[in-house]
Amino acid sequence: MVNPPREDRLDAKSPLDSTEALLWVHDELIRIERHWTDQVQNQQRRIAAILAVNGFLLAFLATAGLQITTRRITGWYLYPFYSCLVLLAAALVFGVLTLFPQIPISGSKADRKSVRGDRKEWLRSTFFPPPPGPMDFWLDSGKVWEAFTRLPDRNMDALLLQSCESIAANANGNLTHNRVQVRRRKWMNWQIGFIMLSLILLIVAVVGWAVHIL
Repeated sequence: MVNPPREDRLDAKSPLDSTEALLWVHDELIRIERHWTDQVQNQQRRIAAILAVNGFLLAFLATAGLQITTRRITGWYLYPFYSCLVLLAAALVFGVLTLFPQIPISGSKADRKSVRGDRKEWLRSTFFPPPPGPMDFWLDSGKVWEAFTRLPDRNMDALLLQSCESIAANANGNLTHNRVQVRRRKWMNWQIGFIMLSLILLIVAVVGWAVHIL
């Protein structure tokens, strides 16, 4: 069965003939897009906060380690101290892995590929990005305005339907958001775990140093 043209779907019997209904659908689609965008932004803030804590701890303790080496201080408590530095450095590596961008830019050729787990395509699009392709209708203000000026009698139903279809076509992009967030959370969990282990070793080292000098 061949689907009728988009304009013919807005007949008197269709539930989408109401501009209010189309506006509701459009708002819901925008809400979904905003939801995914907000999740990515919130996760990026957490990544930045954890990286800052990790970096400050590593810089401070590395400076202390250099002073210890200069003064030739010896004791068993130095082993957990240097192990703490190694764990913090490893945690920093995990934190940097979360920064690799894997969310395609809208309109790029990589954004139009739906192959999951294609590492060659990811490497190509990350380090050798292809030229941007045509912008989606709902993100191109020029196209939206041009379509509006061509509407007969300013009938908004056809324009709203075209905009809704353009937004809904970005569903694969939202799945990419989901996969990137899951990957980032995995590396964040490893980073946080290494930071916790390093803090435990730091406590052991401080207690050992205190016992040694007393």
